[in-house]
Amino acid sequence: MTALFWILFIVDVLLCLLTVLGKDFRDSFGASDINTWFTVLLFVGTLGGLLARLVFRKPQVSLWLVAVPVLVMFVWYLIDTRAAK
Repeated sequence: MTALFWILFIVDVLLCLLTVLGKDFRDSFGASDINTWFTVLLFVGTLGGLLARLVFRKPQVSLWLVAVPVLVMFVWYLIDTRAAK
């Protein structure tokens, strides 16, 4: 469970970096920023998971917090692939 937490935490941190750094790239194409809620979810999940793990000593809560953004992205992917058919 500890390894899964740290793997998901690293994925969340990398997604946060990609979201923040990729925002200007997306804006350069004239696309609107419709994913603000996902950026907020990423930061809340990442920071909340780290706080729950290290400060409050709640490993199961921290695992859920870092897993939520990955689950949202997976569901989002499934919805987009279903809509493309």
